[in-house]
Amino acid sequence: MEKFPSINKNQFAVLLADRNTGHVLDIDSKLKINDSQRAYVIFDSLQEAILYTREKVISNREIECAIFDSLNNLFLRVDKNSF
Repeated sequence: MEKFPSINKNQFAVLLADRNTGHVLDIDSKLKINDSQRAYVIFDSLQEAILYTREKVISNREIECAIFDSLNNLFLRVDKNSF
């Protein structure tokens, strides 16, 4: 898996996965199969990260999202059961 990105203290990183298999997806919601595909989307605020994950899950109920803080701690998990 791609190394966790170096982000600022107030930023958040979002990782997408297939809800059924747990396979990591790239930023285009496609199966990540090599290191040339980016896995993390970086946001400057938690609100932006949550809005992005909500849109992703609403548009594809088979996606789940994990929001991480700058220390690579899981901050929030979002899936179809989150709303």
